[in-house]
Amino acid sequence: REWTLSQDHPPEPQPNLTRIVQDPNPDPIRTCIYTDAAWSPITKCAGLAWIIDDAGSSTSHSATDTFVASPLMAETLALRHAMNSARSHGINTLLILSDSQTLINLVNSKGRHLEIASLLNDISLFSSLFVSVRFKFIPRLDNSRTDSVAKQALFLYQT
Repeated sequence: REWTLSQDHPPEPQPNLTRIVQDPNPDPIRTCIYTDAAWSPITKCAGLAWIIDDAGSSTSHSATDTFVASPLMAETLALRHAMNSARSHGINTLLILSDSQTLINLVNSKGRHLEIASLLNDISLFSSLFVSVRFKFIPRLDNSRTDSVAKQALFLYQT
């Protein structure tokens, strides 16, 4: 009997507990901002675009920038412009959507990239000014409206 009790017994199966994780602060009035950029390797110019979707209304915004070294820098500039625009419109909670997976990964991980280091720092500082801000990657197909605005801004600047 002692021998039987001293033997390792397989652990008794535990009941399968499903853990439900919910956002502790759900916010149904979060504003979505789509960002994108178009870049010319010849002129080093970029068309920057962001679309603010807020409670049933949608507004398109664009800008251009010169001496832009790469597409990643252009995407980062567009995101920074979008955040600045959100602050100036009094938006406090937002979800920023971009089709630049590299940029979103860098922002979410607080990663470093020499070429855009100062811009990433600006984005980090801007983030602290909002009640809530999230950054999410979306497929290019889901960002086609913003892509069109960015391409148009670049085209108009170069003509």
